[in-house]
Amino acid sequence: GLPMAMLNLGGTTALQFWFTGFFQKGIRKFSNNDAYVQMGGSFLGGLASGIPCSIWELTMIQQQRFGGSIISAPSRIFSQYGLHGLFRGLAMTLGRESIFTLSMLGITPAIQKELVERSGLDSSSALAGGALSGAIFAATITHPLDTIKTCLQ
Repeated sequence: GLPMAMLNLGGTTALQFWFTGFFQKGIRKFSNNDAYVQMGGSFLGGLASGIPCSIWELTMIQQQRFGGSIISAPSRIFSQYGLHGLFRGLAMTLGRESIFTLSMLGITPAIQKELVERSGLDSSSALAGGALSGAIFAATITHPLDTIKTCLQ
């Protein structure tokens, strides 16, 4: 239900921002290339956020199919399938979240920066161009991953 959906959306987004910053700081120790730091950190931030996101989304899908609470749905899966059952669809979630976060926190600001510097667009217009480009990239690649994940869960 709704509480799990709220936890998933808010929690995953918060983790994406936190982990992206964490990994960008770590990558910065080895590289001064801003694009590498930005893209690498955002990809890894999304990858890390995919672990709890996968369990949260599994819980939501199982609640929709069979009912139950935030606690009883994953408990039922664990009792029937063990720890392995809680991670159904994990690989697809990791792929989806890493590409999505790369797009949101890596590609979008990189395109915005390039548009401002190379074309002289104001920052807001360049942000719109970066966001649209990033969204098309993310949607094209992540949609199949999300569909497969949902079927697995």
